[in-house]
Amino acid sequence: METGEDIVIVGAGIAGLTISLGLHRLGIRSLVLESSESLRITGFALSIWTNAWRALDAVGLGDSLRQHHQRLYGNVTSSTISGHQTSETSFEAKGKCAGKHEIRCVQRKLLLESLAKELPSGTIRYSSKVVSIEESGFYKLLHLADGTILKTKVLIGCDGVNSVVSKWLGLKKAAFTGRCAIRGCVDFKQRHGFGPKSVQFHGKGFRSGFIPCDDQIMYWFFTWTPSSKENEEIEDNPAEMKRLVLNKLEKVPDEIRAIIEDTKLEGIILSPLRYRHPWELLWGNISKGNVCVAGDALHPMTPDIGQGGCAALEDGVVLARCLANALLKEQPNGKTKEKAEREREEYKRIEMGLKNYAKERRWRSIDLITTAYMVGFIQQGDDSVMNFIRDKILSPYLGGYRNMGLDDRVFIPYLFCLVWVFFFFFFNPKLSSAQRVTYIVHMDNSFTPKPFITQQEWYFSVVNSLKPANQTLSDNPMVLYTYDTALHGFSVLLSPEEFKALKNISGFILAYSDKIVTVDTTHSQEFLSLTPSIGLWPASSYGEDVIIGVIDSSVWPESESFKVDGMAAGVPGRWKGRSEGGENFNFSMCNSKLIGAIYFNKDALASHPSTDVHVPLMNSARDDLGHGTQTSSIVAGSFVSGASFFGYANGTAKGVAPRAN
Repeated sequence: METGEDIVIVGAGIAGLTISLGLHRLGIRSLVLESSESLRITGFALSIWTNAWRALDAVGLGDSLRQHHQRLYGNVTSSTISGHQTSETSFEAKGKCAGKHEIRCVQRKLLLESLAKELPSGTIRYSSKVVSIEESGFYKLLHLADGTILKTKVLIGCDGVNSVVSKWLGLKKAAFTGRCAIRGCVDFKQRHGFGPKSVQFHGKGFRSGFIPCDDQIMYWFFTWTPSSKENEEIEDNPAEMKRLVLNKLEKVPDEIRAIIEDTKLEGIILSPLRYRHPWELLWGNISKGNVCVAGDALHPMTPDIGQGGCAALEDGVVLARCLANALLKEQPNGKTKEKAEREREEYKRIEMGLKNYAKERRWRSIDLITTAYMVGFIQQGDDSVMNFIRDKILSPYLGGYRNMGLDDRVFIPYLFCLVWVFFFFFFNPKLSSAQRVTYIVHMDNSFTPKPFITQQEWYFSVVNSLKPANQTLSDNPMVLYTYDTALHGFSVLLSPEEFKALKNISGFILAYSDKIVTVDTTHSQEFLSLTPSIGLWPASSYGEDVIIGVIDSSVWPESESFKVDGMAAGVPGRWKGRSEGGENFNFSMCNSKLIGAIYFNKDALASHPSTDVHVPLMNSARDDLGHGTQTSSIVAGSFVSGASFFGYANGTAKGVAPRAN
């Protein structure tokens, strides 16, 4: 059954409900699809900073939420290593931003319920899971799990880190940082006695915080990089999670430990921390036509600056404004225009509105994701050098930036310094690849701990756990690729000590070192005993409707061997691959013959950072050696008449399967 809606929002989280409410306040109806049977409350509370309170005021919810959550007036940070306080930040500090900061810890359940309550009845449709998206002229068709098909003029994806809509836009899955968070919430049922301030602790490889929501409820968090053993011990076991946190925080004051001890087991959860690589937003699609994404579907980030939910609220207000400007814009009398022309004009207005939204949110998202990752990386440092820099040099700035709601641009120079430190340590080949070898590692996925949603997250956790205690920051092992089709595992740059530790990990099967091989060629057709007049070759229509994959030194797409003459129109429907743009190569160079091209050079760059080793270093799928183009044309090159070697051996060149894709 097919039904129509003007605007469909996928996901009834913070971003989705804020967008819907923002549109409602502007007189525009929308439909919100939620895959669960009710509102999903993932986590217990979130910090709402000044920027997010402005967004809540814009949709008319600020005052009602303020009544249930006390305002915080400061933050105190201490080191569990030295036992001393490292910084104290006042949210009421005098100076450039005086009177600017409003910070409260808001219960997530109350926030979502407040947003939903303000929407008209029937706006949220539960148990509605989107399984695929299809284009139909100026509309999008959403196929739901129950067989329903929704036709919509505008599609907005707010469906979280595993977003179907962001995947349709071409954005990759959020990456696992290797870190995890244990979160808890406790209701003392009476005044807990903690003042209106947040308290944070930094230790060797972990960070923890305790924040009051009101005078009875306390929210707390603990982030760290778990070892494989810790993952196995705490898997689906809140009691072990509590025990681990208490052991790590053995040097904190008794009243802080009491918060964790008083937390009921059902009030404790574990979640891997994921983020989107900021460069994906630099050239990726935030919007495309009448489709866009917001919230975690756009900018999943680590919680280290408390801006995930705040950014989702910002997204909601900005997108509602941009979309309303497009939809409510007065148009000339269109009664004399054909329906198709009116639909085209409306589509163009919507497209422009979403482009304006993407333009406004792109750099904001990149800023937030990068800063959150860097702040978390430094605050959770686990070596003596990083601990010294964090506690003695950067502590005032880190605490200040976290608690300013990211409105204070005074900190931007410090951000650039942090990014410089990050790139110096992690992308200096002399530091990162010394005495390391690239290994292809096979893993048994039945050993994957349940807290990890994907095998990729488990692989990153395994590699992060390999770092010896005396290893410096610059020597972290590096995951290059993960595999889940022909084999399960990953490629990784490891030192001999790390490789030895890897072999003791549960789920490890085998590993072998990567190596450079020499190119070679043979007479394929004769070797296969193929003849053009009889046998397998003509019987198979020369490979028609066959998809062939070639792993080699990429391809030269302009070659006559990849022209479309004689090929069936379009790309085979079962094709699930993609193309990657890059240096001297863009998507338009592919066609119904050359249907996809991607490149893998991270291992070569990591293992051989200097230019004295001859490996393909072009950052695209363009062939700079020629061998990949030759091999591909031998395998599936189209018929090319008049081919010769400088006039000699004139004839028609063709591959083994010239009709194949």
